[in-house]
Amino acid sequence: MNSVGRPRPTRAAGVLWGLVLLLAATTVPAGALLAAPAGDDVVVEGPGGRTVLPLDEDARVLIDGACGQVAVSVEGGRAKVVSSGCAGQRCVARGAIGRGDGSVVCVPNAVIVTVGGEPGHGLDALVR
Repeated sequence: MNSVGRPRPTRAAGVLWGLVLLLAATTVPAGALLAAPAGDDVVVEGPGGRTVLPLDEDARVLIDGACGQVAVSVEGGRAKVVSSGCAGQRCVARGAIGRGDGSVVCVPNAVIVTVGGEPGHGLDALVR
């Protein structure tokens, strides 16, 4: 136990976190290259699969994550995680994202929220 009275994380927990981070780092770029959404869509990827929501329509969806449910809201052309079953709540604190603002990742729940655009959008360069 540490000085606050909480148990220290085990090596297995560290390995699990590493795998989740690796999944998050490789899933978003691969998904963007292989299946870029047409138009402005919010793509929510989690352990149960992929959910696509139109960015121009207000909506709210519950996604089953690895350690609880994650509520994702689309309002005013922006998407955000409004609640999550994780302990840290960093995904909620990240706030709303729009096109080109990156992603919201809930690592404990293995849920990734991205806003996509036209195919090829977001490329820095095109080489022949």
